[in-house]
Amino acid sequence: RHRIHGPLFQGRYKAILVDADHPDYFERASTYIHLNPARSGLIRIGEERLKSYRWSSYPWHLVRAGGKPEWLESSRVLGCLRLRHNDAKGYEAYLEGRVLELGDPAGAKALAEQWKALRRGWYLGEVSFAEKLITRLRRATEGRRRESHSGPARLAHDLAAAEQRLAAGMRALGLNETAVRNLPKGAPEKLALAWWLREHTTVTLRWVAQRLGMGHYTRVTQAISRVSRRPSRELARLQRRLEALQSF
Repeated sequence: RHRIHGPLFQGRYKAILVDADHPDYFERASTYIHLNPARSGLIRIGEERLKSYRWSSYPWHLVRAGGKPEWLESSRVLGCLRLRHNDAKGYEAYLEGRVLELGDPAGAKALAEQWKALRRGWYLGEVSFAEKLITRLRRATEGRRRESHSGPARLAHDLAAAEQRLAAGMRALGLNETAVRNLPKGAPEKLALAWWLREHTTVTLRWVAQRLGMGHYTRVTQAISRVSRRPSRELARLQRRLEALQSF
């Protein structure tokens, strides 16, 4: 009709699974959504209030109970911050504070780190939450050919399998998420895990590079080459530890 193309008119909107039973993750997702106008430059930070942006549900959260739309549920959003269901001023103060953080480079970097899983991942929650999701995915696809699933269904299944394999690989190498994140981009552990993921999953080079914090995706290609063709003694040792894991 308007000869306009892009994310608003084409394809599925982004959606990830959130562990809503854990208030920290629910709050993180809610705050991320309500700060969209500030993060996207649709309001001038320091000059305009967040509630001045009308194309958001956020201003309605600040209205008295009788004046809110019937479909709007505020108690869960405010409750995850330990605010009373009618504490609109408290919620406004909280979000305006986050807006000011976005206006500061250090604050924006800290918030971006918190939102990394929201922007790049397929779930938001603890590892145990991911394991539950993977179990449910397996039950849903059990007895069916992989080819019978397409699009988001196949992608979710493949990403879930990769996440599970990565978690097992980290445990085998005595690592956790924080330890992997703090390793240098070219650390032997990262090279071995990158090779292992590409050997046994269908995820992309870019996914592996982002998930392991390896920088550009060409590092994954280099890792595969080094481990497969000319591994150092340390790489060969890590490779054997990963190959010793039971199949999935």
